[in-house]
This record gives sequence, structure tokens and C-alpha cells, in this order.
Amino acid sequence: MNKETEQFITEHNIPKELLFNAEGKPVSHVKDKMKQENQYFAYNTTECYQGHNFRSRSGHCVICDPAKITFTLRNVGIGRIYIACSFRTQQTKVGFTKEEIPTRMAKLNSRKVGQTDDWEVVKYYELLNGNKAELKIHKELEPYRVTGSTYGDTESRELFQCSYQKALEATEKIMKGMGIEPIKTKLLSHSLDKYNFRNLRKK
Repeated sequence: MNKETEQFITEHNIPKELLFNAEGKPVSHVKDKMKQENQYFAYNTTECYQGHNFRSRSGHCVICDPAKITFTLRNVGIGRIYIACSFRTQQTKVGFTKEEIPTRMAKLNSRKVGQTDDWEVVKYYELLNGNKAELKIHKELEPYRVTGSTYGDTESRELFQCSYQKALEATEKIMKGMGIEPIKTKLLSHSLDKYNFRNLRKK
């Protein structure tokens, strides 16, 4: 991989799991192998007319047309695991979304998920296969899950009577166990002591 391609991959946060080394391989073999391995971008390919050798699985030069990246990542499970807290209800929510975080937070509050509208997304991770990780995190936090008819909507299953720190530990434990390396990690709140809720196990 040349330095231009390496820098391009870094700048656009393309997960290494989606990359295929096409060096010395025929085009027909490259496409078939990429489909088998669920990989979407190939480096060391034949050069495009601009001299780039980084292409999408369909054969387009990704460097010449970077819009292909956004479209592809949107359709291969790139999303965000987020930890949100409500000070009013002393509850924490762990969820997965493909939406931008400000959009997701606005929806949580407009819908009054958990009968409150003071949700704040404290931290999020942009990653691949986040939907699978989310299910395992929920299982890890099962002893603290909110139950009862008050929280009867589907999103309520993502609510836990635990601190931000407990949710953080569960999230990072699962990601490490699954071998997931986040594409990006962002801490949005620095008032973490505010969310040091009691960890209340279900009876």
C-alpha cells in the first residue's frame, strides 16, 4: 500500500476489516474473494487514469470519487454505540444508531423515552457491527434493566438503572471481547460525576 492510499484510508476512517489486498490478483478473482470475505475496498489494484490504485468492489476509483465511501459505509453496518444519561430519572441508556448523534439525542428527548426529555449522550463509539455489540452489552447490563409497563415501548429495553461508569465498563468489555476497534471515539460530556447514579439490580 502506498503512502497516498494509506493516508486516504486514515482520513476517511475506513475500517481495516473492509480492505482487501489485490496485489498480483486478477480482477475476477478480486471481486469474488471480496464478496466471500465481505470486504468492500481493494488496494494495490490496477491504476485508474489518475494513477490511483484504490478501488471499490464494483471497480470504481475511490480516491477520484470519495462519495462512494459514505454510501458503502452506510450500507455495511457502520454506526454508533452511544451511552446516554438522564439525571432526572437517574437512568442510563445504551443504544446503537446509524444516525448522527445530535439527531439521535433530539429524538430521544422529543419522544420522551423513559418519560423524560433530559437525555444527554455522554460518549459514543463509531464502529463496524455495532448492532451485534449492542445486544451483548444489553445482556451484560441485564441485572440493571428497567422493567414495568411505564417503559413499555421498544426503546425502553435499552434503559438501565446504573451509572454511566457501569455502562461504560460493560460497553468496553464487550467491544474488547469481540475484538472491535472503534473507528472513532468521542466523549461529549465532561460532567461525569453528575451521572454517578446508584447501580440498582432488579429484584
